[in-house]
Amino acid sequence: MAKAGRKDAATFVKAWESADSLADVAEKLGMKVTSLRTRAYFYRGKGVELKKFPRGGGGSPLDVAALNALIGKKGLVPKAAKTKTLASKAAPKKKR
Repeated sequence: MAKAGRKDAATFVKAWESADSLADVAEKLGMKVTSLRTRAYFYRGKGVELKKFPRGGGGSPLDVAALNALIGKKGLVPKAAKTKTLASKAAPKKKR
């Protein structure tokens, strides 16, 4: 038996394809946006060619160079570099 409120695949696809945004689909189907994204991802994985909605893209773009400089100022080292450094400093085991 299907969960209460769960819409069948045909209803989902019709609502998705007729909507202008994820919020529209959520309103039509009474579902959460995160659930919609998950279901769309699943259907696309099965070969259903659902349209893609534009991403929000809110916020300002990342200044990667500035963020990396900030990491350097804090004395932080990328995880891979830490692992390599620790391994190179390890003393060899003595045979008994």
